[in-house]
Amino acid sequence: MRIGTLFGCALLALAGIGHAQPRDQFDPREPVVIDPAKSYIFYRTNVRGALVLLREAGRGEREAARLAAFDRVRAEYGRRLALWERSASRCRSAPAPDCPERPQEVTLETFPDPPPERDRYFDIWWQPRFTAGDEGNSYLRAVPPGSYVVYGNVMIGGGGSMGVCLCMGSLRFEAAPGRIVDLGRIDYRADPTPGRQPWSVTVTPYAPTMSLPARLAGLPRVPAEFHAADKVPNYLGVEIDRHAAMPGVLAYERDRVIDARTGRAPADPD
Repeated sequence: MRIGTLFGCALLALAGIGHAQPRDQFDPREPVVIDPAKSYIFYRTNVRGALVLLREAGRGEREAARLAAFDRVRAEYGRRLALWERSASRCRSAPAPDCPERPQEVTLETFPDPPPERDRYFDIWWQPRFTAGDEGNSYLRAVPPGSYVVYGNVMIGGGGSMGVCLCMGSLRFEAAPGRIVDLGRIDYRADPTPGRQPWSVTVTPYAPTMSLPARLAGLPRVPAEFHAADKVPNYLGVEIDRHAAMPGVLAYERDRVIDARTGRAPADPD
């Protein structure tokens, strides 16, 4: 069985659990009109494959998400406290199994910092491809502008996920509004490499020798400027891997991710 066919069967199996394909993923016949409020991710690949990008939260977005989550938890605390107060007199005189315990007060100082990224996945499905056949496999997907991490080859479905995430070290890039960000080429490995998970991905940055579909000619397109991305939680419970070291961009000291530009751990996005 051919590699693409084998992988396609696995994708079809997961697709059957009800996850909808993104409407912003371009097909082979769709004209490309640039919306100045959106960014566009383009890349070439060796097989039909899924890819997940994780949109990072900056410090301001992270704090806003924390405050919003705190407000929700605080409202729930208020409801539980009101229930306890209504039951207090009865439960003091006649304790019963349905008597609630007094809820513990939640304060902003002790409230945890929930990771907003876990709800900011952008998946590129194996279909539709942007090009196929003589033009080779490529994908084009519209996304909100922002900082993105290549999360890995993961299929997210209703109630389940499968694949390999680059949770132990990956690449980040900026997607500017009104631009096509050219990631270059993303290859899926079908055969296990020593120390690497099968079906993990490797990014080769854009080079002028790479082909360009005719529909993108003349449109605003920039090569992705890759930076090292630190470890991220395996929110989806899939196999884990890390992207191979990339000269001048990504390095490792044993299990530590190193920004090759600075020699230090990657910095958080602003």
